[in-house]
Amino acid sequence: MKSLLKVGEDELCRVLLHIPLGLLVCLLCYVHWALALAFVISFLYYELNQDMHLSDDAFKDIKGFLYELGIGGIIMLYSN
Repeated sequence: MKSLLKVGEDELCRVLLHIPLGLLVCLLCYVHWALALAFVISFLYYELNQDMHLSDDAFKDIKGFLYELGIGGIIMLYSN
């Protein structure tokens, strides 16, 4: 069963690889919220489309993205 909180050894590299994308979204929020939203929608569309054609478990990639998005959001909340 897939879990958002648990990262297995087989998915660690893919999770770590997508963490910078979550940070990028947090930084794009400083430019304009619509730019960050467009990036998130584009990223999710890309990952889900890739998973549909390759069946490569896009959940692992999205998980790393969400981790940094959450951590970055908390940092942004307390930095203002």
